Amino acid sequence: MMIGRLQFPFRERTATAVLEEDGRWRCPEVPAVVRVLDILYSPARDGQPDVGPPARHHLDAAARWLRGTVEAEALGRN
Repeated sequence: MMIGRLQFPFRERTATAVLEEDGRWRCPEVPAVVRVLDILYSPARDGQPDVGPPARHHLDAAARWLRGTVEAEALGRN
């Protein structure tokens, strides 16, 4: 299950990063960005819950940093 997904430009194409339910990021297209996202934009790293507004805040902040957009959020989250 995922918290949300964002897309960002990378080398003349679009890459996707996914914030997983455990608060960690996954990005198969650009594995090097995962560690940075986990350090800077992970709810688990901040000690915050991975649901609700804090999770959305992390998605939005990561999207701004990567100059991307939030494409999807998991349904049923408060």
